[in-house]
Amino acid sequence: MSVVVAVVNNDKIIVAADSGVYSGWSITPVKDVKISKLEKINDIILGGVGYAEENLLFFDYMKTHILDIVDPEHIRQFIKEFLKYKEELYLERSLKNEYILASKGKCYYIEGMMVSEITNSWAIGAGRDYANGALYNGATAERAVETAIALCAFVGGAVVSETIERKI
Repeated sequence: MSVVVAVVNNDKIIVAADSGVYSGWSITPVKDVKISKLEKINDIILGGVGYAEENLLFFDYMKTHILDIVDPEHIRQFIKEFLKYKEELYLERSLKNEYILASKGKCYYIEGMMVSEITNSWAIGAGRDYANGALYNGATAERAVETAIALCAFVGGAVVSETIERKI
């Protein structure tokens, strides 16, 4: 229950997300707990929607693993290695969440082992329809997240964003 939005411009890629924390069907009013949906680690921006456990494990994994080449084949290999990492922790060896990954001037949507390049804009999560409507009407990534926060009961908190340069 959240939203992550990517906007690919000529000179940069912006990925934004809400920061609401949910338990069941309710937003949880936490103050000093950092449960993130979006992180920039080792020059990779990763935003995920779904289970907080998987997001946080993926962020931990990224702290010690590098994605040298950013294309679908290498991203799938990166995911396979992450799934082995999950299995070593006695967790299910499958990808439950959807992700947006940006690095080295490229941006991708990930669902399971499907890796698809984002060349304009894309939104994932419970607020995707509201965010995509805002993007269609020219909104920035941050404004699309604000729209989802305003209109979707399952999106909340403040807007967070990360940016990388786009190399054409």
